[in-house]
Amino acid sequence: MKNLIKKNIRNDEQSILERCRDLIREVVPGATVILYGSRARGDADPESDYDLLVLVKGSVDWRLEDQIREKLYPLELETGAVLSIVAFSEKDWNSPLYQAMPFSENVRQEGVVL
Repeated sequence: MKNLIKKNIRNDEQSILERCRDLIREVVPGATVILYGSRARGDADPESDYDLLVLVKGSVDWRLEDQIREKLYPLELETGAVLSIVAFSEKDWNSPLYQAMPFSENVRQEGVVL
């Protein structure tokens, strides 16, 4: 995976992504946030969403995902950005089952760690 600093991302996008990372970490301190999808590949159009994978040390349930989405909602309203969040525990994400999934392979190939 690439690092946000090393990836060629426009300044306005970088600002949104840094704010996303910081807001997510207010809910889940120490979370790893990874951009994937068209914005990470560099083939997004102006209407493309921001696909974000959130990896947490503890367990993940719908309540945690809702807390993250609720925290990001004001940023979506302010910027017009559409933020798509998927969260997994680090333990699950690093398991052989998850690592064998095509989604995991895509994130490893195109992901940008925020």
